[in-house]
Amino acid sequence: MVKATVALLCKCTSNVKKRRADETPEKFLKQVTHLYLNEKNLTELGPEISLCRNLTVLYLYGNFLEKIPEMASANQLTHLYLQNNNIQRIENLKNLLRLEKLFLSRNCISMIEGLEGLKSLQELRIDNQRLPPEECLLFDDQSLSSVSKSLLKLDVSGNRLETLEDLGILSSLTYLCASNNRIADINELASTLKKLTHLRELEVVGNPVMTANRARENLIVSTTSLEILDGKEVSTLTRGFLEKWYQHKGKLFGSYDQPTSKSEPATVLGPETTFKEPSAEIISLKKTPGGDLNTGQGELVKQNGESKRKVLKGGKIHQNDASSEWDYEKTPHPTTEALGPSGCGESGL
Repeated sequence: MVKATVALLCKCTSNVKKRRADETPEKFLKQVTHLYLNEKNLTELGPEISLCRNLTVLYLYGNFLEKIPEMASANQLTHLYLQNNNIQRIENLKNLLRLEKLFLSRNCISMIEGLEGLKSLQELRIDNQRLPPEECLLFDDQSLSSVSKSLLKLDVSGNRLETLEDLGILSSLTYLCASNNRIADINELASTLKKLTHLRELEVVGNPVMTANRARENLIVSTTSLEILDGKEVSTLTRGFLEKWYQHKGKLFGSYDQPTSKSEPATVLGPETTFKEPSAEIISLKKTPGGDLNTGQGELVKQNGESKRKVLKGGKIHQNDASSEWDYEKTPHPTTEALGPSGCGESGL
């Protein structure tokens, strides 16, 4: 068992703040604002930490702590670094009313809890917990609710998560890292992201959901604030193109649902999306010399087996590789060609 002694505390201050020869340890520690106790093989902190009444930043990462130390007197603390320990629960934080950053990466924590009272918490890193096989990180609703207005950055990557649904309450988030989990449902993910109205940066690389066709495009049109997705900028031009393309596609087939509220995401369109059965008269699009889209009533024509074009059949898109055109027959005029890309991926976005 290795405990932090008064002598060790006095040694582990910044280079700027050094103890004078005529200064008592107690008086010196009372003025200390930064303590560097990282990688000291500590198994516990001990009550001596109470001498540091003006402590604002505490580095305790890379030790062997099994619990978060009691720090009732450290009510000035704003930054606490506890990553790479053996901590199993989030506890003993209720008096840290000014805490802004809490780093708990690579511990043994199975649930996000114990955050009640941390009204100033802005950043929480709890990625890559060492959990039993097949267990995932869980979320306590009360804890999430208590930091929902203050928390701006959250890292829950590498925790075998299958959903982010519980995080929808964190309405102030601007950064969310959920990479290398097991998220697979694009509709559920899009619905959650729609609630995070201030989210500017998202990392979901390494999840099954991102292997789906047009996954990136679907996530972009499901949010209004996202600026960076998996390290790549989401430009205004990109967003505008995707939103218009999805709207035109939905108008053509009658299946695109434009969001009507902040909590309602857009309908996600996949490569094999099934659309509503078209009526006898449908709207087709043709390109005019000015580049505008005109509509005309037309009747769907089923192509023969040797056709090289994309057609509608039974309310579903069918396409072969020879052409990206869509066939309609205007009555009584000849076939017109609809305008639109065969997939978002072709845009190079």
